[in-house]
Amino acid sequence: YLALFLALALPGAEPAMCYPRNYLSAELGTRITTQAELAGDADPNALLGDGPISRGRVRFADVEQERVLTVDLGGQREFDRIEIGAGGQLERIRISATNAGPDGPHETLCEIEEPGFFQTLRFPLASARYVKLDFGRAGNGCIVHSVRLYKGYEHPGLVEVTKLLYARVKPNLAGLESFYEAGEAEDWPKACREL
Repeated sequence: YLALFLALALPGAEPAMCYPRNYLSAELGTRITTQAELAGDADPNALLGDGPISRGRVRFADVEQERVLTVDLGGQREFDRIEIGAGGQLERIRISATNAGPDGPHETLCEIEEPGFFQTLRFPLASARYVKLDFGRAGNGCIVHSVRLYKGYEHPGLVEVTKLLYARVKPNLAGLESFYEAGEAEDWPKACREL
């Protein structure tokens, strides 16, 4: 919502700028591989999409195995968010990345326990070519769908707008304590994230 507000609040901003590019795009040269057995004739590249989010899905087979997808972005990219849907008795999702090659070593960017059907995971800005989506070891299949890897939108006037909001937002509103603290410290990118 804040990105939309920023796009509309500043002159010359275009609403289309609020939807950052999905790096899981065949157009960009992205490919997905797996050593895991998939159900039926599933292709992990069904998760790629040239639109804002992928429309395909894959299902891991119902056999005991490591359920991992390895994404080759086709080149080094910067990103700090992933939107991902999954289902089927899943205990965790771990996202890691590397430039060393598809086999790593990988650095963990984020991990979520007991993921929901769909979630947006944020993590510190990463720069990598290879991303590993690890759904843990299990004998039951799980479905992965609606994946989008991207760099969060940064408006060119982010600092100015955040300062304006800091000056205008009523003080001591419950839930905005971290926003006020970041504003007092003049850490405007953090204040914007906290807001």
